Amino acid sequence: SSHMGHADSGVAKTFKETIRKTPMERKMTKVVDGTSELRWVLLFLLAFILFNIVTATSYPFPDIDEVMIAEPAVNFVHGKGFGIRFSEILAMYSFLLVPWFKLFGTSLRSIRSAEIVCMSTAFFVLWSAVKRLGIVTSASSRLLLLLLLATEYGMIFAYRDGRYDGFGALLMAVFLWVMSIKEKRLRILSLCAVSLFVPWAGFQYPPVLFTAGIVLLLLFRWTYWIEVAASFLANAVGGGIFLAVVYASGRLSSLLKFLSIQQRGLIYISNWIKTGKLVDHNYIPK
Repeated sequence: SSHMGHADSGVAKTFKETIRKTPMERKMTKVVDGTSELRWVLLFLLAFILFNIVTATSYPFPDIDEVMIAEPAVNFVHGKGFGIRFSEILAMYSFLLVPWFKLFGTSLRSIRSAEIVCMSTAFFVLWSAVKRLGIVTSASSRLLLLLLLATEYGMIFAYRDGRYDGFGALLMAVFLWVMSIKEKRLRILSLCAVSLFVPWAGFQYPPVLFTAGIVLLLLFRWTYWIEVAASFLANAVGGGIFLAVVYASGRLSSLLKFLSIQQRGLIYISNWIKTGKLVDHNYIPK
């Protein structure tokens, strides 16, 4: 009877877990249970990459940001030197585009393909991170997470435009994955290494890193306070080195001017609160 009791409790537990899931999750669970989750993730990402690269030039229309970001690498490939204008372009991603352009050329499809591959890698790293950390425990829910991210309007624009957003997403995903390293000393050193490069990926990412650290403290109290403090310190050091390089190159004034222009983001948020309409950079209401 004891054995029967354990069996009944197991069945009851399974039944409760099943009814908590949405119909979509239950269907996906049947599919995932029959096949390796990793295989489904890789198939999804392969389809994601192929579809977006084939249709890369269809949407959106070419944007001045992606032209400015690619320009230094394009000039370098054509033997005209590597000029960096510290505006909306960033040194790190522009450097990474050089070997990419040497392999695949400097067409619009090539520029956007680099971004698509970065975002695909970010999706894979994020999937691995949430699985290792136990943030999303269901295999079907992890697949659903990738599907939602890949089909959200803002994300679609981000990874199909040849800016550096995919690279920034990859850096943030790596940061989350590093948190899953079990050995504390290695985890802290890895966090510091990643945080050093965050300011070089774009000045919008240090606030993202700061917000992530605060959320981590709120969720886990003081469990990871050393990791958060170390990442903040390394991020500040990386930002200081970046500013020193900008100052040494004589471009500090142009960088400060660029940062002042970016206050328009606050205007968008203010108008969103007042009017209930979010207006993006090309002033199209969403």
